[in-house]
Amino acid sequence: MTYATTAQVKAALALGVSDTTDDAQIAAALAAAEQMVEGYCGRSFTVAGTAATARVYATPAADLVFIDDCTAITLVETDPSADDSWDGGPWTSSDWQAEPLNGLSGGRSVPYDCVRAVGDYYFPPANRACVRVTATWGWAAVPDAVEQATIQTAIRLWKRLDTPLGFGGGPDTGLLYVSRQIDGDVAQLLQPYRKGTMAVGGIA
Repeated sequence: MTYATTAQVKAALALGVSDTTDDAQIAAALAAAEQMVEGYCGRSFTVAGTAATARVYATPAADLVFIDDCTAITLVETDPSADDSWDGGPWTSSDWQAEPLNGLSGGRSVPYDCVRAVGDYYFPPANRACVRVTATWGWAAVPDAVEQATIQTAIRLWKRLDTPLGFGGGPDTGLLYVSRQIDGDVAQLLQPYRKGTMAVGGIA
């Protein structure tokens, strides 16, 4: 998980590369910023590797299962008898459909985050994991908006060390309250990537 680098944060702060005085605190602020971005969006933006692995899911719907973000899906299996036999099928690529369609939502390239049953089989609605999906998990690349939001949040957290009691200002401005709400620009950058806001089944 690396959405931005310490060097990028320092460049935004106009700090020289050779000035390493605050590197440890900036790195800590950057790590916390990445966690805040993930918490706000309800998802990770980790870049996908090359190996496909299996993950299991439960779904209340017979025709749709929501999954973690992935760049490619290679296998869909079900366990209708709920005995870990995974004997529902075999599913072929024509039995399921990865969505959003075309890997696009709102004109943006996004990973797949759900699978729809479109052939001869259905997902067994259950409270336990009866769907198994083998995929390459993660994003193709960290979105530019996520990178910028992470940098801005890291800077804000780092600067926040100067106002530990929540107030700042000086002789010219007087005492000022430092807002604890998410920065408006950061919220606008991240809004399209919040879990549940990307259009399911979006068509290019």
